[in-house]
Amino acid sequence: MNVIAFILGTIIPASIGWLTIRMFERNAPVLKNTERWILGTVMGTTLTMYLFFLGESIGIMKFSAMNMLLLSIIFLAVLLWFWLRMREYWKADSPDVAKSTSIKSLPTWIKILLSALAVLTIVKIVTATILLVGSPAYLDDVYKNWNMRGKVFYVTQEMHLNSESVSSSVIDTGVYSYPPSVPLTKTWLASLAGGWNEGLVNSPHILWYLIALALVFFFLRRHVNLLWSLAGVYGLSSLPLFLIHGASAYADIFVAIHVFAAVSMLYNAIKAKESDIRLSYLRLSTLFAALLIFTKNEALLLHLPTFIALFIGSLAWMRYQSELSKKETRLIFFHSIAVISLVLLPWLIFKWSHGLSFGNAHEVSGLSISWQPRVLYSVYLNTIMEGNWSLLFPILLGLLIIKWKSAFLSPLVILVGYFCILYFGQLLIFMFTSLSVEALKQTGYARGIIQLAPIAIVIIILLMTSFADNKSDH
Repeated sequence: MNVIAFILGTIIPASIGWLTIRMFERNAPVLKNTERWILGTVMGTTLTMYLFFLGESIGIMKFSAMNMLLLSIIFLAVLLWFWLRMREYWKADSPDVAKSTSIKSLPTWIKILLSALAVLTIVKIVTATILLVGSPAYLDDVYKNWNMRGKVFYVTQEMHLNSESVSSSVIDTGVYSYPPSVPLTKTWLASLAGGWNEGLVNSPHILWYLIALALVFFFLRRHVNLLWSLAGVYGLSSLPLFLIHGASAYADIFVAIHVFAAVSMLYNAIKAKESDIRLSYLRLSTLFAALLIFTKNEALLLHLPTFIALFIGSLAWMRYQSELSKKETRLIFFHSIAVISLVLLPWLIFKWSHGLSFGNAHEVSGLSISWQPRVLYSVYLNTIMEGNWSLLFPILLGLLIIKWKSAFLSPLVILVGYFCILYFGQLLIFMFTSLSVEALKQTGYARGIIQLAPIAIVIIILLMTSFADNKSDH
């Protein structure tokens, strides 16, 4: 029954996600069908959980299997009806965006090397999966937040906030103020299965890990050849702490997917040569940014403001370059406001009306500004000395220095700027506020990097290919 629940609980949101993404592409399909399904699996999950949240909040449903199935199927039917009506007016196929190079054309020694690395990666993923689904929740936030809240929702069929039904550890730490996407996903699966099973409710996390790898691959295939794309996937899969999070029921890879989807689509829009393709990427970018709000609190406080600043800057640049007309700029601007507001406003109203905090497990109001000792030393240990990130930071820093023109004076500045603003912005918060505890314990700091890891990897690959291209020119 658990397998059936997992399949059903994945297919329904994935179908909702696929149809929603296709609607935002309209007459300019920019994603390959496989890529759309992969993205739709995550985005559809967030959107479906948001619908459950709205339904329960306004009192029209409880978190029972029947209610959740009914609401999701009705919404899926509406999307399907609209798509069937519009498909005859919309293009059916996405453009072939992949760069040349196939496996068959590669030298034998490269094929052997790729096979060995693939086997190694598969072994790591299988091991991680066994640990994830075979172990009960015991890690800090896994137990007292994601799984605990999901089980409370499942048992009570309501979204309790301050109740005797909720463990004091949940209330005391304030994590009940987090968006309920991940806990509700667990409630959804358990309800479909008819019982709470730790292996079942933890299984989406390894799926999200695989999706993060796949999205990096599809993004890179638009811009570099197959070998470099595979290098990016292997690079991300080789980050020790990223794999650990894939094997744990944390939510940061879930956040990372939304962040990467939103920012990478904005980058693709800047790189696009045709107006309809550019607008399609921009619409998708705002969709993913809107859904990002419903993942974790830092999405609202850190990621969304950064994205909005880069999005507005990108629109201004494209208008300045005459790549967007005044009408197109105006339409996409108000479209983005409408889409983001559909998620932002209900969530803000809910938080304000229930007195929920806005911090990442800590209230942000009333923070004093003062130097926090030993933060930089803790950051140094986590970043360099403990092997959490392998060679990610030395390689990234070296490439940003050597290839600074490519990094800061090209469309790549979208990715580089986002990474730098978030990384150094969080670092300043840790250095000068009482939130330094998140760095001293190496929790919040490391999770912040997890959320940016896919962006860091594609920056490295794009800069390395730029370096290689310059070498070949000479």
